[in-house]
Amino acid sequence: MDAYTAAHVHFFSRGHRTPRVGLGHHRRLGVQTPLLLACLRFAFLAVPAVFLVNRPRAPWRLVAAYGVFLGVGEFGLLFTAMKLGAPAGLSSLILQSQAFFTALLAARFLGEPFALHSAIGMVISASGLAVIGWRGSQPGAWGGHFALALFMLIAAGFMWAVANVLAHRIGNVGAMSLVVWSSLASPLPLLALSLVFEGPSAIGLAVASLTWLSVGALAYLVVLSSLLGYGVWNYLIVQHGAGRVAPFSMLVPIFGIASSTIARRHPYSAGRVGGRCSRFRGALRRSSASASAPRHTRGTRGQP
Repeated sequence: MDAYTAAHVHFFSRGHRTPRVGLGHHRRLGVQTPLLLACLRFAFLAVPAVFLVNRPRAPWRLVAAYGVFLGVGEFGLLFTAMKLGAPAGLSSLILQSQAFFTALLAARFLGEPFALHSAIGMVISASGLAVIGWRGSQPGAWGGHFALALFMLIAAGFMWAVANVLAHRIGNVGAMSLVVWSSLASPLPLLALSLVFEGPSAIGLAVASLTWLSVGALAYLVVLSSLLGYGVWNYLIVQHGAGRVAPFSMLVPIFGIASSTIARRHPYSAGRVGGRCSRFRGALRRSSASASAPRHTRGTRGQP
């Protein structure tokens, strides 16, 4: 599990920063039209791959629901919050609240254990989130939309948690198959939202102003961050349980900020180092508690 987890965390950490690092240099696609970016991400993830990958042997309503919660819910809210002014690093950080939501939803709908050790691990990880968020925040940041953007980021974490539970409920149908076919449910709703909130003129300007940097960043989001990253993530969830795997996503901002620090030579602060260590301990404690507790499921009743 460790090798798969490390690979997933690395690709996710880069993928969550790509909208700012890659497309952020292009002031229209990704920054001015984040919903269009999310639409293109899942459109190119689905086509032409659906002609090459077998359809998952699962009810289409569950596959489509997974695609809506992940594509429209998580990334629609995430990218829009970043457009409102939420910093990329803190956005990736707050998004990891999905670990808390996943643990609670998995206990309720999948019958996965939620013991005292799990709660302690979540508290330790939450303290790390608070330390890093406090150290990274600046007065007047987020473009004056702090409350709205923060709500959207937490809601995006909840959407990701629901998608995690759905992935476990769908079961072992092929991780890549689920990612590809579920992506069919995301582009049209995202395009509709883009037309409403971003406008046809902004969409036209974004498409007309595409650069090779934009195309390369989009290709990274599609192939590595989405296809490979979520494929590995879903495999881990099915094999090891949603509640046990979800806490490892708290390492995503650590990899992301560390890689950005190395690439841009940003200095580390004592607060950030302490926060990352706290989150790492919490993730390990939460995962270890889930691994030591007996695993069982409740069947299909009460599924979200």
